Amino acid sequence: MFELYQSLQPAPRLVLASALAHEKEILYHPLGRALQEAVLTEEWQTLSPHWLQILLPLLPELAIYVPPGATSLSETREVHLAAAVEQVLRRLGHGGHVLFFLDDAQWCDVATLNVLAYLTHQRFFTHGNLLVIAARPEEPNAALQNFLTTSPVSWLVKVISLGPLSTEAVAQITRYALGQPAPAAWVKALARVTGGNPLFILETMRALMETHPDLDPENPPGTFPVAQSVRALANERLRLLRPQTRQILLAAAVLGETFHTSILQTMLQEPAEVIIEALEEMERTYLVRPSEHIRGEYLFQHPLLREVLLLELSGARLQYLHLRAARALEQSGYAPAEAATIARHFEAGGEEAQAVHYWVEAAYQAALMGQGDEAMGAFERAEALLLHLERPLPPELIHRLYTGWAEVAFNRYDLETSERCYAALLGHGERRYEALLIGSGLSGLGRVATVRMQARQAMNFLEQALPYLEKSGHLEEQMEALNRKAAALLLLNRFYDAVLIYQRVLEMGQAVETLSGQRALGNARYQLAKTYYILGWLERACIFAEQALSQNRALDTMGFRGRAMLALALSRLEMGEFATALEVCQRGLGEAERWGNAALAGRLWLCRAQVLLNLGEVQPAWEALERARAAAASLGRNPVLAEVYTTQGDLWLALGDYAAAQTEYRAALEVAQDLHSSMEALYRLGWALVLGGQSQGGLNFLNRALELSRNAEMMHVALAAEMALAEAHFVRSELEEARRVAQRAADEAAQRKIWTLVLRYHLLQAHIAGAQQATDLMVRHTRLLIEHAKNLQSPLYEFLGLGLALRVGADDGAAQMYRQQADALRQHLLQNVAAESLRTRFEERLQRWLNHAL
Repeated sequence: MFELYQSLQPAPRLVLASALAHEKEILYHPLGRALQEAVLTEEWQTLSPHWLQILLPLLPELAIYVPPGATSLSETREVHLAAAVEQVLRRLGHGGHVLFFLDDAQWCDVATLNVLAYLTHQRFFTHGNLLVIAARPEEPNAALQNFLTTSPVSWLVKVISLGPLSTEAVAQITRYALGQPAPAAWVKALARVTGGNPLFILETMRALMETHPDLDPENPPGTFPVAQSVRALANERLRLLRPQTRQILLAAAVLGETFHTSILQTMLQEPAEVIIEALEEMERTYLVRPSEHIRGEYLFQHPLLREVLLLELSGARLQYLHLRAARALEQSGYAPAEAATIARHFEAGGEEAQAVHYWVEAAYQAALMGQGDEAMGAFERAEALLLHLERPLPPELIHRLYTGWAEVAFNRYDLETSERCYAALLGHGERRYEALLIGSGLSGLGRVATVRMQARQAMNFLEQALPYLEKSGHLEEQMEALNRKAAALLLLNRFYDAVLIYQRVLEMGQAVETLSGQRALGNARYQLAKTYYILGWLERACIFAEQALSQNRALDTMGFRGRAMLALALSRLEMGEFATALEVCQRGLGEAERWGNAALAGRLWLCRAQVLLNLGEVQPAWEALERARAAAASLGRNPVLAEVYTTQGDLWLALGDYAAAQTEYRAALEVAQDLHSSMEALYRLGWALVLGGQSQGGLNFLNRALELSRNAEMMHVALAAEMALAEAHFVRSELEEARRVAQRAADEAAQRKIWTLVLRYHLLQAHIAGAQQATDLMVRHTRLLIEHAKNLQSPLYEFLGLGLALRVGADDGAAQMYRQQADALRQHLLQNVAAESLRTRFEERLQRWLNHAL
């Protein structure tokens, strides 16, 4: 109001009348007080004695301005008093305008409103004069309503309903109160709790600063006190309600900030008509409002008022109502998303065993929705209740609690929590002699040991687990234990033994239809995809990855979909299906984010970087590498770091900085945690040494990597190492040996559909033919290279092929065409390189490739 007054130019005379709750029965009180404060002494002195005498019943102190001997009035009628007020206001507005403001009109007496009605009838509030009335609609005033609806100038009356303040407006108030901005999340919470009501915001801030005199604006408390003034206001509202409505309102407050009429009716066992009448009364007093989205759902206008209502309930009554609320929600055939609400009600209602059950259900539901923090919190709450229960819970519930919790933790790469859950499961099992709990605990500990690269310890746990699980008859847990045993065998480089176990799990899965059994199947399929990728059977890897992904998304509470996408993307990359690999990487990153799995995200960013590098998109590849590095930095025992160093080395190699590439590959070897990562780095280091002039040392590393990877049957690495060995022989001018080794690697690569190696084969064979001046053979391999590169949509290899074509000695027309195509591809490859230093390096590299390729 003050801002409005200040904005008016020229400034009008302000008459400010405020009604008070405890004075609403005193006639004219707001009006009399307003005139006392607004009218100056000299203005009273200029008023006619006639009007002064009429005003004496309202303002007795005006008697000093009435001349001696003036005729006194026998009685003052209401209309005369109203006319006298009009005369005073017109005198105030002489030469200007009047702004009359009536505040808290819900408490205004009928006599004052009648005077305002008279002034309105006399058209006083026209021609520049203005009447502004502020009132709370939740406290109805019949006289005020009559005044607004029967005004003789109703076309001039404008009713403005003020909604809640925006979050930005609440932020302004808190900044004013605290002297500096408060955190955005805290401001948002304050706006929600107070419903954006300015009075509640100010009173809550005042109470907050009283209870926290040393309040730190940058780190304010997470809860808000209920101010005494707000409690008094809420109690005043409650007194306006019928007793039955009050009881229904208290029950609704227990249900929550939002509640449904059907649940409220079931909870209180009242007829629908009684509930409807109570809700209508609550709406009229602005305590609740219907939801705009869900029929039958209501919301409290101000959550703070709900908090006050809960404070009015005794402990016993509150516990009783919470229990009734939980039972009502159960009977309603609740939605899975309501499990946490039911858990809270059962916990507050003293039924802790039931609360554990629903907290576990809530955790699984949150995990399914990708809400990792909420899932972890629900599991923690369930365990806290479990540890204080006197009666033991069913072993199935304990199993569901700890295995689910361990899964969510595992997918967040929180191995410590996962290990603690499995150890707790084992402890419960040993105390109760429950085979299921013992076996599941041991199986889980084996899983954690596998991730920590402790293969022997993992095998020990899993060999102990399987007899217990067979005794329990729990087929799904047996399947998972076998999956974990196979994963441990992978660490021991016993790949085909692992394949046999995974195949056994698939056979067992034909007899199960449960969700957990289907999840175990999905995990086995993902693991087979990963294993076949390492073995170099890419088509099989894709088949099993696609099978894992084809399963219902609702089955995936273990995150195997994201890992299956990684195996699929890596396989598509080696098969030269670069666009598909990029698309799968993007989907996989969504899964990794959903689960909060930094290790998976890092590997997917690395896969993306490798795809982009194969396409010649150097800067996007570099950016993807940086994202992978950031993900790896968030991990403790880092399973991704070796792959980060290896990919960084590949980038330096592509840019021709062989010394930097060697440094990265050596770093990868130092931190590698398994043979596969070690061999990936070792053969690359050998190739970088050959290119850097250390050919004999490079050959030694290449031969060692080839021997170890072939012995372990890691053919995906072995064939890449063999092709690099062939290229090394070419650099050393050992052309026939280069041809022989390349041919052997390419034949097997083609059989396994590793088309990226076939591209390298044609590139190498063209160079060998050129060195031997076998022009026809060089032309044939060059054409095959360009053809395959176009089919695989690889502009980098196509560019290399065009460089070879220009060197073959084509006629002028063909040479011009090749040069134009090469220039177009060079521009395409450089268009995404914005960093100047990177662009200069890459441009030089492209020119070198164009001139003398390998």
